[in-house]
Amino acid sequence: MTRVIIAPSILAADQTRLAAEAKRAQKAGADILHVDVMDGKFVPRVNYGVPTVKLLAKAVQLPLDVHLMIRTPWLVIKDYAKAGAASICIHVEAGTEKQIVQTLKLIKKHGCGAGLALVPATPASKITPALLAECDYILPMTVAPGYSGQAFMPKVMPKFRQIAKAATALKLKALFMADGGVNDKTAPILAKAGVTAFVAGAAVFCAPNAAAAIKELRKAASR
Repeated sequence: MTRVIIAPSILAADQTRLAAEAKRAQKAGADILHVDVMDGKFVPRVNYGVPTVKLLAKAVQLPLDVHLMIRTPWLVIKDYAKAGAASICIHVEAGTEKQIVQTLKLIKKHGCGAGLALVPATPASKITPALLAECDYILPMTVAPGYSGQAFMPKVMPKFRQIAKAATALKLKALFMADGGVNDKTAPILAKAGVTAFVAGAAVFCAPNAAAAIKELRKAASR
C-alpha cells in the first residue's frame, strides 16, 4: 500500500503562535509542514517569508514544504533553501517554460525536493515533458490560491489523470500532492486519482483534536 503523507498547512493555524502550532501538528502525527509564501502580486495576499521558514525550521523536526506563490521564484530559491526548506514548490504560471525548468533545477541544486503547482484555471497541458522531467512532485491546486478554508473544486480532478497519463508515457513517476479543500470526504476522491500527499489546513488546525483529524485523513485516503 502506498504511504499516505499528511502535510498540514500552517496558513490555517493560529497566526499569533506559529511555532506552537507547528509543534502541535508535529505531535499530532503530521509528516510534513506546508508553508505558503505569497508576494501580493501572484496572489493578492502577502503572507510569510524567509524569517517565518527559519522560525518553523527551528521549532520542529518536520520537513518543511515551502509553496512559493510568487512571480519570480528563481530569485529566492537559495534563501528558502538556506532557511530550512526540505522541498520547494513553484508555480508553472510564474514564468516561461525555460525559466521554470531552470528554477526546478536550481531547487534541486540546493538540495531540496522540486515541486510544480498549477492553479485551477491552468490546463494540464501546461505541464510539458520538459517540466515533468524535472519535478519530484506535482501539485494541481484544488482551490484558488491565496486563502485557507475554501471549498474543494471537483472540476480539477481530470488534471490529475491527464498529468499522470503524460508522466507514464514518458516513463516518469510523478508524486501527486493535493492542496485545497482536503478533508475526510475529499481525500478518497483524491486518492483514487493518484494523490498520496495531502495538504490539509482547516481539517487539521481547526479540528477539536488534530491527532484524531490526521488519523481520520489517513484512513479516508486509504479507502
